[in-house]
Amino acid sequence: MWCNRSTALGFVLMTGLAAVTETGSAMSMLGSKHDLTSLDNRAGTGVMVGVAFENYQSTCVYCHTPHRPVSESSEGKAPLWNREYPVTEYKLYQSPTLDATISQPAGITLACLSCHDGSLAVDRVMKRPPISDTQALPKKHMHIARGGGDTQCSQCHRKGNENIKGIHDLGIAAFGNDLSDDHPVSITYPALLQDKQFNPRPGSDEFANGVKLFNGRVECASCHDVHNAKTKPFLRVGLQGSALCVTCHIK
Repeated sequence: MWCNRSTALGFVLMTGLAAVTETGSAMSMLGSKHDLTSLDNRAGTGVMVGVAFENYQSTCVYCHTPHRPVSESSEGKAPLWNREYPVTEYKLYQSPTLDATISQPAGITLACLSCHDGSLAVDRVMKRPPISDTQALPKKHMHIARGGGDTQCSQCHRKGNENIKGIHDLGIAAFGNDLSDDHPVSITYPALLQDKQFNPRPGSDEFANGVKLFNGRVECASCHDVHNAKTKPFLRVGLQGSALCVTCHIK
């Protein structure tokens, strides 16, 4: 039995997706906002998948590829990554109570920002799957960005848009280049004697409740699990009783 490269890639993608459906936490990504193939079903419309962005007919491929991904590094970037990393210069969080040094986002946080800073289209992948949409209709290649331009999601998803019934605002999904009002990321978790207002760093870089550090740093994925929509917005731990916050902070 033999198969060509395209068939093999399709098989790998499909079997990988099947494996996802059999795992508890990963299963909940399917049909969520991170599952771009399902957005029309969620909204009850037909203007997004294959129109606003390319229909690759695979949940995973918008972020991951099984072969020859973007180079990974010791910084903890996303595995088998299928997108470019943004080169945006960000406005960073500042506070007089912050002891640590703030630097530009790095590591796995750049994977999140490759969609959420709006600089790259949501369907801009390094390797297109062989089963992608072949329709001649040109796609808009939308960006998660504000401004109302033809290629920005805020063209429809904005407050006060009464032309589309039930439309929701982009909310915090569109960061742009301003991270000054967001929890600092790509920041080293303080050592035990450096700041007594923090719980000790776990030896495995993973707290008992699932909150994670990446090479000892706090990243977007420390608090958010992009594959699990069970606790909105894709949180590893719920906000009730400040459970997420007190994982790290002693209050």
